[in-house]
Amino acid sequence: MMGGLGRIDGVVEALEMFRMMSRKGVRIDSVSLSAVLSVCAKGGEYDEFGCYENGDRLLRNVVLGEQIHGLAFKLGFEHDLYLSNSLLDMYAKNGIMKSAEMVFHTLGKPSIVSWNIMIAGYGQKGNSGKAIECFQRMQFSGFKPDEVTYINMLAACIKCGDVEAARQMFDNMSCPSVISWNAIISGYSQNENHREAIDLFREMQFQSVKPDRTTVTVILGSCAGMAFLEGGKQVHAALQKAALHTDNYVAGGLIGMYSKCGKIERAELIFSSMPELDIVCWNSMIAGLTLNSLNREAFMLFKQMRQGRMLPTEFSYATVLSCCTKLSSLFQGRQVHSQIVKDGYESDVFVGTALVDMYCKCGDIDGARKHFDMMPVRNIVTWNEMIHGYAQNGYGDEAVHLYEDMIASGAKPDAVTFIAVLTACSHSGLVDLGFRIFNSMKSEHGIDPELDHYTCIIDCLSRAGHFHDAELLMEKMPYRDDPIVWEVVLSSCRVHGNVSLAQQAAQELFRLDPESSTPYVLLANIYSSLGRWDDVRVIRELMSEKQIVKDPGYSWTEHKEQDTCLFVG
Repeated sequence: MMGGLGRIDGVVEALEMFRMMSRKGVRIDSVSLSAVLSVCAKGGEYDEFGCYENGDRLLRNVVLGEQIHGLAFKLGFEHDLYLSNSLLDMYAKNGIMKSAEMVFHTLGKPSIVSWNIMIAGYGQKGNSGKAIECFQRMQFSGFKPDEVTYINMLAACIKCGDVEAARQMFDNMSCPSVISWNAIISGYSQNENHREAIDLFREMQFQSVKPDRTTVTVILGSCAGMAFLEGGKQVHAALQKAALHTDNYVAGGLIGMYSKCGKIERAELIFSSMPELDIVCWNSMIAGLTLNSLNREAFMLFKQMRQGRMLPTEFSYATVLSCCTKLSSLFQGRQVHSQIVKDGYESDVFVGTALVDMYCKCGDIDGARKHFDMMPVRNIVTWNEMIHGYAQNGYGDEAVHLYEDMIASGAKPDAVTFIAVLTACSHSGLVDLGFRIFNSMKSEHGIDPELDHYTCIIDCLSRAGHFHDAELLMEKMPYRDDPIVWEVVLSSCRVHGNVSLAQQAAQELFRLDPESSTPYVLLANIYSSLGRWDDVRVIRELMSEKQIVKDPGYSWTEHKEQDTCLFVG
């Protein structure tokens, strides 16, 4: 009975079994209470943005865990170390570190397991400072770190992006296991230092540590991140030699690597040759097709997966929603949304954010806001997508109001937030407000403006005809020689008929990006709007002489549930 309780994943099912034990007169001891707590700890999973993926499940876990905590105290188990560690684990994995600290401080003699749980909990919350402090206190208390301690410390440093601190920790390990190697290699890979990840992989083999499926999958990701196709092929050959290439987890990594390196045919060959496909392979193949702009094929493969009774995950749905977005197909997006509701993923923050993005980019801003308001949990990406959606659809005031709501909610804006809200100010002519928000980036939020932020505010000033202010800002900014800034100025000169500045901007673009047709086309349009046909002829002759060809424009239209791409020469 105890073993069955510990193996149950569902909190509700575990509670029912626990109640059944009570009704049948089974004595409740610390082991049975710990078993229920272990189930409560299973649901505490963070997503990559530091938010819990399922808010409802988190709430159920914590409520039940607190009830078990109260029962343990009532039954006199408050000094049972095994049960106390289970309580620590439950609170830590569900992110309730205040409660975990309270339990920890009541321990007369914490064990190495107790210290490791606390370090892991701080790391999961992204608080490397607290994790390091706990690590030091543990050593001062006479405990020698074991491998679990080091792995937890590695994870804490990596989560905060401090890979160098993680590397120092790793280098202090006398004989790191494959798990430790995987942690540090993953850290470099996640922080896009793929060269160091690959070098460590080679060093790992030199140290005679045998890589496992996690190692090779991470390295395949690093090969893809560097577009290092030859390295990926070498790993593939080694996997075939070791007969690991048919492992579904590894195959998913191979499909991803070939897809990201532009070899979609090789990815499809691996996918079709698999004896049995799991959700990892399906997701990797759908994502690979999307990455290579084969969005229709990706959507059809998703339907094929559904027909084969393979249940989609949140990643499946987020990927196929991005297909609908790229196809500008609101009809297909709504179909997918309906299926998401049936499968119970609507409250998932990852899927919910993809839905907001899809509705915004397909022009249904009301549908996007309706879903946004229904989401039980939002992360910074969710806020950014909704603000950006308002901006792109011409609702500048609404975008600014939502930005203010986000600040009031306690959410911290990031660099992408400011691109979205500054774009809204630019498109809606909110010059003074845009300038205030731009100036608040560093002073109030500690974010240094980057090229995209300068481009947005210069666009805002130029669209409003404030060219003098735009020029003053351009003289001070560190990105004066970037073509995109001058393109923004040149585009606005057409609206306001500012020929002298347009000519200056065009000359800068001729210097910075001589192959681009943009300055020629924009300058010719300015001349034609003013009736200066001789100047138009000179520009066209110059384009012909330099063999500059205008890029064709295109747009998507949806008619009778079918998408059509219209090209304009």
